[in-house]
Amino acid sequence: MFATASLAAAMRAVALAGLTALSFSTAAAVAADPAVAEPAALPLTFTLADVTIGERATGETLTADSLKHRVVVIEFWNNEEKESTASLPLLEQLHRSLGPAGLLVVGAHVKTGGPAEVRQAMDKANASFPTVLKASIKGLDPPALPHAAVFDHTGACIARGTVLEVADKAAAAVRAAPPLVLAGRHLEKLPALEKMLRDESKFGAVLRKATEFSESADAPTAEEAKFVLECLETHAASMMAKAEELKGVDAYEAAALLQRLATAFRGNETGNRAMEMQREWKRDKQFTAGLQAAQIAAQLEAVRAQALAQATAPRAGGYGRQPGPKVASLDAVKKIPPQVKQQLAQMVGMVRQLGAGSKYASRADEIALELGLDIPAGP
Repeated sequence: MFATASLAAAMRAVALAGLTALSFSTAAAVAADPAVAEPAALPLTFTLADVTIGERATGETLTADSLKHRVVVIEFWNNEEKESTASLPLLEQLHRSLGPAGLLVVGAHVKTGGPAEVRQAMDKANASFPTVLKASIKGLDPPALPHAAVFDHTGACIARGTVLEVADKAAAAVRAAPPLVLAGRHLEKLPALEKMLRDESKFGAVLRKATEFSESADAPTAEEAKFVLECLETHAASMMAKAEELKGVDAYEAAALLQRLATAFRGNETGNRAMEMQREWKRDKQFTAGLQAAQIAAQLEAVRAQALAQATAPRAGGYGRQPGPKVASLDAVKKIPPQVKQQLAQMVGMVRQLGAGSKYASRADEIALELGLDIPAGP
């Protein structure tokens, strides 16, 4: 489960060392560290009901429902302030280490700047958590930026301060919260099943055990088991519907979601249905074209990064020794060899053709414009 070292202490050590990347385990630290000073007490009178999530800038689109039953960290920041942008890699560590356990990290950009500026700052920090514009919390006027607020799974605000100051509280709240699939409810009679539900790969096993317990002579136990069955059924239906919704928009994400379903519910009706859908989709030419577009788009990004890395700082041994810059300079673009540009142009053309209207085609167009590529005409 959770390690015993202090997450805040670890993050503080990273910040003091001037580093911007650190790998935390998926289960983050929660034990208090007496060496870390407690932040000054701040009013915690608001709840998630007081949050206006704002407009999407990067990442997944969030709604009020996205926040329900989640432990949420919302940090207000600004791309023009060094302290704010310096906090992004630390927020990313929270996102990567605790996201799989249920934490939702939201970057709320304030003051000047729009989506383009936010994307640039996020790219520079190699951050992937969702960001929004025009978010607000009723009754909260951040004393300084960056400023984070932590909400537990009941919606109560439990901490405020910098990400270093609130990290342990966020980790402890994740540990205390029920698995997301249980929609905010702890299991009193079936705690072993609750523990299993923290691991998506065990959903199928939980389904079988809950079915057995639903026939229990003990009414509270039977009721909890039936509740678990209902939650798993709702969760599976939601994932299935999302996969169907994504099929014509993002074949790669749709396929990944369907694979999660097949794995999580292996050996029962839901898992079997997901596997049957996989077989059906493989016979769908439009879907398989979308998958190809996503795969070629990934290769396009890799070749772009290698080309820019080589053009920016050549090293003996060829490409692939270092990551390319997030934003290409005109000088770097001029140094990319013609044959590499031709390869990139061909890949852009294939993504456009196979994934017309997709986010991969849009990104391919951005790369073509960025690098001044001459795209071959389609068939």
